[in-house]
Amino acid sequence: ALLRRTQADDFGALLDVEQTLVAGGALRGAQRAYIERVLALGDPHAHVPGVDASAHDASAPRSLHAALRVLCLCALWRGDAKALDAWRDEVVAAFGHHHAATLRSLERAGLLPRQPPPGGAALRRALNLVAEGDDVGFAYAGYVPLAVRLLQVLAQDPAVSPDSRYALLRPKAPAAGPGGGVRGGWAGWEDVLAQIPGALVDIAQVPADADARRLGAAAPATLVVFLGGCTSAEIAAVRRLSQLHAHRYIVATTEVLNGNALIDPLVQHR
Repeated sequence: ALLRRTQADDFGALLDVEQTLVAGGALRGAQRAYIERVLALGDPHAHVPGVDASAHDASAPRSLHAALRVLCLCALWRGDAKALDAWRDEVVAAFGHHHAATLRSLERAGLLPRQPPPGGAALRRALNLVAEGDDVGFAYAGYVPLAVRLLQVLAQDPAVSPDSRYALLRPKAPAAGPGGGVRGGWAGWEDVLAQIPGALVDIAQVPADADARRLGAAAPATLVVFLGGCTSAEIAAVRRLSQLHAHRYIVATTEVLNGNALIDPLVQHR
């Protein structure tokens, strides 16, 4: 199923649109034409991979979820208000008037803002979220998940890679030696973290000697918890980081989901 999906005609076009939006680039004519085609060929009854157990991968481009994912990415990273207003109208026309409520739900959740968040470009630059040749970004073809970059910040170890590629993270506190794992808090990164929605909680826990002996000094580990869920690609990126850092990162999550499953609870059903 994965091979069929990646070899489908639309896969490369959709990936190209997503990468351009996340990188902050302007959509080209062919990319806009692809989005228009996704909306024009919309099928209200299309199966949704990752949500519908009977889904067929070939139907993914025609589903409402595919159109909504592109719209959300455009709103979050580009904020082309004129195009977005037109595409909103086309979503309602193609999939049904009741999806006006779906669009409102996405707005309230912060996934379809009228204006892009002001910190998006700053986060992309400061954390080097789009980096060609970065091993950690292999799962997203160059995009490094925000959570994984934050984990690298906590490790404070730019020397972990021989070519010093992690020096791009600009840690403002001195490196604490080789290896991975949490080396400190968020000191020096407050300006970057302020651009991320939500409150920051920074609590330093010092384990008792008994806990340290039980864990084993030769096999330190860091527990990375995703509340609300994460994707398989994010887990793969953490695994790759574990290899690069020679450190055990253990992922715990409330759910493993994809983009369709993330959006589905906000979709208004008849």
